[in-house]
Amino acid sequence: MEEQRVINTINQIMPAVVSIVVSKHLEDIEKNIPAELYAELPKIGTGKHQKIGIPEDMVDDHGMVEVGGGSGFIVEPEGIIVTNKHVVSEPGGEYTVILNDNSRYPAEILTRDPLNDVAILKIQADKLPCVELGDATHLELGQGVIAVGNALGIFRNTV
Repeated sequence: MEEQRVINTINQIMPAVVSIVVSKHLEDIEKNIPAELYAELPKIGTGKHQKIGIPEDMVDDHGMVEVGGGSGFIVEPEGIIVTNKHVVSEPGGEYTVILNDNSRYPAEILTRDPLNDVAILKIQADKLPCVELGDATHLELGQGVIAVGNALGIFRNTV
């Protein structure tokens, strides 16, 4: 019975779990590499035209390179998403939300709370599946919980 409740909960919330991809412009990455790290990276070109060799398959058609990622949850059907602040803290980063159906939306950061490691994003979409936030004040030490997300922005739909 307990196992079935966990399965039902997972099936209910998975449509509202999103991936968040963090990207930066290639030029911004190249000009902000610390000198001590720059010496260790592979290079292309010669002399003053030498630059780090980020593989071409890592650079998209807009000159963007994926530099991180994480997950979040849709909490309002009009595109409000809750994630961790550390997921959306890359200076100069651009954020893309990928829904469970693989559709992609640019994300606007509405707010970041560094003390609680929470951030709220907005995407331009509506009628989205969402989860209802719970009340953790009633949890007890040792009580079982379920962690759902896209670990490291790589492993989708992990539980």
